[in-house]
Amino acid sequence: MDDTSENIAATVRKMAEDYFDPQLINLEPIAGPPVTQTPQAMLLPQGMKLHAVEEFIAPLRAIPLRRKGTATLADLASFIAHASRFKDCNSALFANRAQTTLQSVLNYHMVAEPGGGGQRFGDHRGKYQMVLSPEWRAWQAVADKKLDQGEFAELLEDRVGDLIAPPIVTEGTDPAEGDRKLLDFLALLQATAASPSRMMALSRGIKVHEKATLVEARNLASGEGEFSYKSEHNDESGAPLRVPNCFLIAIPVFEAGALYRLVVRLRYRFAAGRLSWMVQIQRPDESLRHAFEEAAGEASSQTTLPLFYGEPE
Repeated sequence: MDDTSENIAATVRKMAEDYFDPQLINLEPIAGPPVTQTPQAMLLPQGMKLHAVEEFIAPLRAIPLRRKGTATLADLASFIAHASRFKDCNSALFANRAQTTLQSVLNYHMVAEPGGGGQRFGDHRGKYQMVLSPEWRAWQAVADKKLDQGEFAELLEDRVGDLIAPPIVTEGTDPAEGDRKLLDFLALLQATAASPSRMMALSRGIKVHEKATLVEARNLASGEGEFSYKSEHNDESGAPLRVPNCFLIAIPVFEAGALYRLVVRLRYRFAAGRLSWMVQIQRPDESLRHAFEEAAGEASSQTTLPLFYGEPE
């Protein structure tokens, strides 16, 4: 290569180096804790990306510039403890009824002042997904579905721990508010709730007659059902089987939550020579809503943070 060629090559190399040489640019200073920051950007040639220098130096910092991220909490107590630990005077709680979630926004926007300046990142959060209890899911799984005699008997035996007795009101005394509301609702339904022992006796009677022939089914004036069977069992008397029209259960709506007393209507159908049963839980949505709002209210009360129903921006 002669001197002229070497000069041209050197010139081209120098032009390329100058063209691809990135430039570090200081932007306008940003005031904020703990000190005023001067952000930087890197200016690269056409066809190359612009990178913020912070993404390269952030892992090298002793501490991050601010807290951010979402903690997923497993129970209400942990959600409350997490929010209480990191909250400040502008933190807030959000409750989503449809998704049964509670969310804390710990670096939420400050109260707006004249001239603005109340914005914050809102990216440090806690979240708690409320989980329906096994008892609630078990009853909802069979609610409003047809059950044959064996399935219904097994349901009562499996869930016997959920059955409770109706409230007893002594003559001349006023019932507790919860008992009064329950009794008023039963009166509205014109129903008398059966005791757990009676429901278990019904379960055993159904199992005895599982392979028997139903010869008569009728409703009594009390609203109860009465069945007469032609039994194949030699030791069975064949006496009519009395069936209540409702019973009571006490179950938590959410895991580790308070117990809710629920009225369960008991219905039956006889068609094509077969008897089927159906349980209908009365007003489950009301109990679900009340349990969720109780948990949200407890979180707000214990953290002393404002509560909003919905999703944060």
